[in-house]
Amino acid sequence: MKRQGQLMELGDWIYEVPCCRDPMFLCGVSLLLGENAVDPSWDESTRRQAVGFFGELYKAGVGSKQEQQDMKRWILTILHRIADQPGFTPIPTTSPPLGAINWTINLQARALAQDLEREDSATSFMTPCKLIYRLPQPPVSRLLQEPDIEVQLGQLRRDRRNDFKQQIIYIKPLSKPNIQSSEDCLDPLHDRTQTFLEGKSEVLLVLGDSGSGKSTFCLNLEHQLWDDYKPGEG
Repeated sequence: MKRQGQLMELGDWIYEVPCCRDPMFLCGVSLLLGENAVDPSWDESTRRQAVGFFGELYKAGVGSKQEQQDMKRWILTILHRIADQPGFTPIPTTSPPLGAINWTINLQARALAQDLEREDSATSFMTPCKLIYRLPQPPVSRLLQEPDIEVQLGQLRRDRRNDFKQQIIYIKPLSKPNIQSSEDCLDPLHDRTQTFLEGKSEVLLVLGDSGSGKSTFCLNLEHQLWDDYKPGEG
């Protein structure tokens, strides 16, 4: 969610996970938010949300008194680091001005830090933290990508064709439109099936006595369809 800029959803998630009362977990979240705030690849709204979220974390009241104090100092340290980030000066030559956006984030972080320091006696750590730009996540992780359907069809085609055993003698069955039709209406079942496949009907019901060749016909039909299939066709 942080990678996708969904900070509102991230705020809800933080307080629902089992480790939400762990100060170290919240410190890690604070660091990620700080990196989000200084990363120019995010839009201004997302970066401003990241800075604003520090106010909520500051008042979380998690852990012992000493842990709470350390947490507050850590947040103030990150806010001061955001405010002092190199290059956060207006550059009027870009559109929208990246320098102006950085300057806005600078002022927001500095103002929030000053407000929190006035409300509490906490001070930032002397050693500044380092905020880095994370490598961007691919639009869709390869592990989450939907598999290529053509690759799967190709494998299935090879498997089914290898399993197919051509009958030494195959007599193409005849068929009637329905069981009430007379013998004069007999046509090759393959022709009726081909007409069905080329039409808009959704169901073709094949009825026949046991041993009349229904299963054998279906196997041969499948083999033919795999032979005729061209990748990319529906």
